[in-house]
Amino acid sequence: MSTNKKAKRPTKKERRIEKKNEIVMKQEELEEKLEQVKQKKVKADLLISVANGLYEELDKLSKKAPVDEATDLVVDHVNSVINDVRVLSPSDPYIQRVKPFVPAGNNPEHRDVVLILKQVLQGLDRSVVNLNQIEPVLQERIALAQGLIISLDFYIEKNETQISQADLKLNDVSLPKDWWIGQGYGDKIVNLSQIDDFDTDLLLPEDK
Repeated sequence: MSTNKKAKRPTKKERRIEKKNEIVMKQEELEEKLEQVKQKKVKADLLISVANGLYEELDKLSKKAPVDEATDLVVDHVNSVINDVRVLSPSDPYIQRVKPFVPAGNNPEHRDVVLILKQVLQGLDRSVVNLNQIEPVLQERIALAQGLIISLDFYIEKNETQISQADLKLNDVSLPKDWWIGQGYGDKIVNLSQIDDFDTDLLLPEDK
């Protein structure tokens, strides 16, 4: 006679505790990504300022003496900006094609440095656009995660299944309309079954 016992199936409460823990982990990832985006925006603003200053000066020199060589100091500053922009925009293929000037032999001509700085500035503009697009998406996903977590807490801690919009509002969270069931405003309740089936990986936006 076999002594093996069937594995005990988790209770609904245990499954919802596990789901909550998954969402908490995703929320932490989202918050980390949001902080990275904010830091990148600060870095981008600084790089735009530096690159613009270099571009304006080199553009003047290029108009006077386009084929003259840039000084070692200029090349060093331009290379630093190029390297920083490449790190800031790893998925931009055009920025990744821009390589620092090789500090060997003759320095690049003014007109070549101006061309590269123009490409760098265009790449920075694209980076800022991308960062400005992803920031609100991350904020929206974090807000969704918070709403789901609070909803699950109502069930886990209070065994509450009729969670209203007012309940979430009292906890300073909300959920989009597709997470509710019911007819009238006062009758709508959180669709806990939908949370049960939710793939938490969908909280994370695709990296760009």
